[in-house]
Parts: sequence; C-alpha cells; structure tokens
Amino acid sequence: MKKLEQFQHYCLYTLGIKPSSTSSYVSDISRFIQFIEDEHIQELNPDVIEHYFNERCKDLRKATKSRYVSAIRSYIQFLSYHTQQYDFSDQLKYEFSEKRLPKDISIREFSLLLESSNDNYALEDERIIIMLLFTTGLRVSELVELNLNSISLQDKTIKIIGKGDKERVVIIHDDLFVLINDYINQIRPKRIKAKTSRFLIQSSGKSYTRQKIYAIVKDCALRVGIMDMHPHRLRHGFASTLLQEGADLRSVQTLLGHSDIKTTQIYSHLSDNSLQEKYHAFHPGQHIKKEKK
Repeated sequence: MKKLEQFQHYCLYTLGIKPSSTSSYVSDISRFIQFIEDEHIQELNPDVIEHYFNERCKDLRKATKSRYVSAIRSYIQFLSYHTQQYDFSDQLKYEFSEKRLPKDISIREFSLLLESSNDNYALEDERIIIMLLFTTGLRVSELVELNLNSISLQDKTIKIIGKGDKERVVIIHDDLFVLINDYINQIRPKRIKAKTSRFLIQSSGKSYTRQKIYAIVKDCALRVGIMDMHPHRLRHGFASTLLQEGADLRSVQTLLGHSDIKTTQIYSHLSDNSLQEKYHAFHPGQHIKKEKK
C-alpha cells in the first residue's frame, strides 16, 4: 500500500479536496488499511469493500458510512494511478444517507432572536452574526472565513467561496447593509491588532471560530426559550422561507451554493407544508361554507 502521505497529497492537490475533509479521508483510510492488514487481504475488489462495511462499519452513523465510501473510492482511484490495482471505484454506489427534513426556524423565532440580540445580555456581534446567517444562508464555515474584500457595499453583495471552492454571490438585505456598514467603518477598525483580511473580528482582536459562532447562536436562542438552535438551522430557515414566499428551486440552489439540485429539493417538503396551510385557508371551498352559514 502507498504511504498515507501520498494519498493525502493526492486528495489535496489532484482532487482539490479541502484540508479538513482530506484529514478525515486520511483517518478513514488508515482504519481501512488496518482492516486489510488484519484480514491478510492481498487484492482489493468490490467484495472486500462490502466485507469491510459489514464487519467494521455496521454500527456507524449513515453519514459516516457515506464519507467512508467517498474516502475509499478516492483511495482506489489513487492506487490505480500508482500501482497495478484496477479502478473499480465507479462500482461503489452504496446509499447510506438518510433524507431527513431539516429542522426549520420560523419568522417569529427569527424575530425573537433579533430581539434577544439587542438586549442587555447580548454577546458581542450577536445581531450581525444572526442576520448574516439567516438573511444570506451562509454556512458557518463560510461566515468564519468571510473576507472583507468579498463584501461590496456599493453593489450590496457578498462573494462567497463555498464547498469545492465554488463561488457564488449573495445579496445584502437593507437591514443587514446598515449593520455591515457600521461594522466595517466603526467597529472593526478598533479591534484590529494584526494584519488580517477576515471580516468578523472579536473584541479581543482574534478571528472568530466555528465553535464561537455556535456558542453565540445557542446562547442567543436560549435567552428567549428556543432550544436546539445552531447556525445551520438559520441556513435552513433562509432556504425554506424563500420557497414559502414563492422563490423557485433553481434560485434557492444558487443562493445556497448547492452543486446538486437534489440537495435543495429537500426544502420543497417544508414549503409543501406551507402550501397546504394556504390551500386550506384560501381555497374557494372555505367561502362556500361561510355563505351557507
């Protein structure tokens, strides 16, 4: 077997996988190699992969299994380039992912969060973080890595580099524009202690982390009695609200940065619920019943 360092290099520079995902892939393949050694396997084939999942992965979460498949598929491709191993990666088409509906956030809950972000107990930058996540649909990693030069106050847009280095542009809502403008001109300059292009900077001068953003969103929600709140729920709320107000799937797909529209289609189930409510509230049959009375 080739050294894991070479596989890591392949993931980073040939496949263009992000460092965080590459690290997970290397860890996954390390476990896979241990299995191969334990079982004294001499040749890799689809049956070996199936045996691996049956023996070592049966108790793992479905999302983890899906990542393992992706990692092994990349590893087989890697071996085919550097050894006599034949490439059977296209035969690895296991379906593990659960199509769970994302937990939504209502406009009312969002309003409560905004009220909470203005009270005396609010954490620093709470309001602008909540607004950015809900009104633009940013992933928490995209918010953390957001650069100052990606924001155009003139065009009221933000250029985002998302998963797979895919670029998209999101629109800055008028209320968010006021917050961003004030942050750039009044707040951020006072916090800079070292040269950085990051947009969000803590009062300590440090850049924000994913963990810090999670804590801020959670604390803000708990103050108004909203449980189990996290940044990704705000992204879900952004998507489902757009669909409920009549936006088409393709537009929402573009704004969210989904490479496959199937990923966006899961939100259509949420908008279907809204559609049913509107159907029962405004259907002509409702007026017929009232007239009979």
